[in-house]
Amino acid sequence: MVGTAHGPVRAVLADETSTWRHAGIGIRCTPPSMPESWASAVIALRLASAREPVVDAADVGALLPLAVAADASTLGMPDVVALSDLVATHPGGEVLLDAITATDSLRAAGVEAGLHHSTVQARAEQYSDALGFDIRSPRGRVRLSLALAMHRLATSRFD
Repeated sequence: MVGTAHGPVRAVLADETSTWRHAGIGIRCTPPSMPESWASAVIALRLASAREPVVDAADVGALLPLAVAADASTLGMPDVVALSDLVATHPGGEVLLDAITATDSLRAAGVEAGLHHSTVQARAEQYSDALGFDIRSPRGRVRLSLALAMHRLATSRFD
C-alpha cells in the first residue's frame, strides 16, 4: 500500500488488468518516468466510477492535465459546487447524470440507469435547473462531463 493524499492505494506493476474490479492504470512508460505514470494512475483511479470501474490514464486524454490543474487550484468551481449539492440531495442522481454523459440520448440514459424515459426527461429538466445549465444540450453535456470528473477528483477517498 502506498499513501496518497486521497488515502492508501495498492500499487501493482502489471500487463494485465482484466482481474481488477476497481483500478487506475498509469501511462505506460520507461523506468525513469515511473513517478509520472504513478501520478496518472492515481488520477485515473480517482476518475473511476461504478459505470467505469477501471480507467486507463491513456484514455483520459486532455482531462489528465486538467485534473492536475484542478488539484492545484484553490478556486471554487461553480459547476462542481452545484453538482455536489445536487448529488447530495438526489440519491441516484450521479448515476443518472453519468448515464446522460455516456449515452447518445436521454432514452438510452434511462435504459442504462433503469428508469423510464419520461422520468429521465423530467429529471434532466430538474437537474438542469439545479445546475444552472441545460444538460440536454451538447455544451451542457460537456460541462456536465467535466463537472462529474472534477467532482470525482474532489471527493474520491480510498481509506
